Amino acid sequence: MKKYVLLICIAAFSLTLSAQDKYAVIISEQFAYDNAQAIDKHWIKTLDEWHNMVFKDNIPIDNVYVFFCNGIDYQHPGMPDKYNPEMFCMCHITNYPAKKENIKIFFQGIDKNDYYTYDYPKLNMMDSIFVSIITFEKSSTIDSIEMFREAPVSISDLQGIIGNVNANVKIEIK
Repeated sequence: MKKYVLLICIAAFSLTLSAQDKYAVIISEQFAYDNAQAIDKHWIKTLDEWHNMVFKDNIPIDNVYVFFCNGIDYQHPGMPDKYNPEMFCMCHITNYPAKKENIKIFFQGIDKNDYYTYDYPKLNMMDSIFVSIITFEKSSTIDSIEMFREAPVSISDLQGIIGNVNANVKIEIK
């Protein structure tokens, strides 16, 4: 009888461990569209972060959401192929334009577990979501991010948008 109880406990524990999912959100700072060199550097930084999350942190590709520029992957004819995600994953990595309203809607959808309406992930308290904010100037004392053309957003505002999510949330500014 003790063996059966022990087996049931082990099975329940292993199910709990397998129920933990990892998600990531990469939010790229807005920048001047007319500065090709700045866009190149910014895209490379965003792509490197995506690459680290997928290949080093083992977050499934479908669980990484990217908010970048106008909502499409950046590529120009002179850019090396290694910065084109279609060359190594046969996919596009950018999901949404990097606009405050899009980010707000996304996190509200996650908070409401609105999977069926908007295809947002359904998170639970066991899940982890990593939010990486890509900026040009990394600072531990940053007060606001000029990532939204409509207006700067404070870190506390961004934490307020993200903070209601029903999961373990970690925010990093890079």
